[in-house]
Amino acid sequence: MRSRWWPILLAGCALAGCASEMSSANRLDEALRAYHHHLKAKDLERASSYVSGDAMEDFRSLHGDRRNGLQMEEFQVETVRFLHGQERKDPLRALVLVTLEARQADSLVVRPVRLLQTWEERSGRWVLIRTGIAPERWEGADAPGSEHP
Repeated sequence: MRSRWWPILLAGCALAGCASEMSSANRLDEALRAYHHHLKAKDLERASSYVSGDAMEDFRSLHGDRRNGLQMEEFQVETVRFLHGQERKDPLRALVLVTLEARQADSLVVRPVRLLQTWEERSGRWVLIRTGIAPERWEGADAPGSEHP
């Protein structure tokens, strides 16, 4: 009798794990939308609230302020790849490739810029922990930067 419940319990646990992952993916989607929306609106203060202290220098070197740096006109999230840690306690991370239509603050010329971003889930909230110009040929798992921590 007892052995009949094991498959049901195992299936329930598996579904709970998937639900947690979906919830995490949904939270990442919301963070990506909000972060890039604030960049597009040139609200660097709000955008920076999604950036970890360690990544703030990268963020400032890319986006500067309203007079310097990239001014985003449009954005497109190209790929998202979740990186699971070696141990259960390791945080969930995601590599995100984003294409921006951007210009320098002192220019009218809009050009595509590809950014490779590393996001990390911390206490149920996604934060940007690394950002920079993507390598020319970044295409996935075997691409440069795929071993991004």
